[in-house]
Amino acid sequence: MGLELSYLTGDKNLHMDESLSRQIDALRDLTFQQLLQKHIELFGEPAGSRHKQHVARRIGWRLQVLAEGGLAERARRRALEIASDADLRLLPPNRPLQGPDPISGTSATLLSAKG
Repeated sequence: MGLELSYLTGDKNLHMDESLSRQIDALRDLTFQQLLQKHIELFGEPAGSRHKQHVARRIGWRLQVLAEGGLAERARRRALEIASDADLRLLPPNRPLQGPDPISGTSATLLSAKG
């Protein structure tokens, strides 16, 4: 049972290689430590996540890239352009709540403990 890739290539008969599919399915049975080792083998560095499912997915995506090929250079350049244009917030704003809460209609006030 391979995964359909025709939406990427337009080829209605293209399926993921069965051995690749088995390799990806087998990731579910690995321990987290085994996944971390596999990540180092494939990426050359430790995983940046401590979430087992996320690490397994990254490994699966990497296996697919190695077997099927990655993004075309044009698509990669365009993705980098979009990412560099994005105004991404990495952390939430560091300011106190002000004004009424839109759900309850009450105001939030920060209190300081004096002691």
